[in-house]
Amino acid sequence: MENSKTLWIFGDSFSTPWEKTSGTHREYVDKYNPKYHFADILHKELECTSVNNLAIAGWDNYSIMESIGNVVSKIQPQDYVIIGWSETIRYRNTIMNPGEWTTVSVNFESPPMDESFDKTHWHQECVSRDCSLTSMEVDSWIAILHHAIPNNLLNWTPTPKKYWSGNTIPINVNRPPFKLDYIKDKTDIEDWHITDRAHFHLGNWMVNVLENDDPNGILKNKLI
Repeated sequence: MENSKTLWIFGDSFSTPWEKTSGTHREYVDKYNPKYHFADILHKELECTSVNNLAIAGWDNYSIMESIGNVVSKIQPQDYVIIGWSETIRYRNTIMNPGEWTTVSVNFESPPMDESFDKTHWHQECVSRDCSLTSMEVDSWIAILHHAIPNNLLNWTPTPKKYWSGNTIPINVNRPPFKLDYIKDKTDIEDWHITDRAHFHLGNWMVNVLENDDPNGILKNKLI
């Protein structure tokens, strides 16, 4: 269709559809049956005809960037593109599982690895990545993407401007200018992902940024 618009979503577990969650995140879905996801809000308000949500839980920014590159030639000028960048402390390697990428992060229990691997080294690398180098790296990718996808592109992240060291220069993306409700704070489930109420407000904020170019704006929509 000539006037059809596709909504493209890339990112990690903060962007994955409810049906693709796992662990305590999935426990929240099964127990509370969330009604809202920001993708649904965008789909409706931006009048998109289809949604391609390619976000995968646990992904690092390298995997997110690769997922964009795999389909960038299919993105049309009228489409909308939402990229949810992950923590810069995450990275990936091929040594843990030869022939495939394995993402490493200090907030994972343990990536699959042979007993001969010393976990200390991998976690030290995560901690050392809490610096301006990794932030500037993602910023350079974003600069490329703004040329490759000049229309209707929103780069965002739920991560704070500073990590544990307090020294990180944040990646230059949009952050919601309001507090997101975490599952652990609103339910009896210890999970750091956001609730469906947070998804509702997040989705409406994204619409406002895209349509009004106002990253600090908050739509006054009320929960149904």
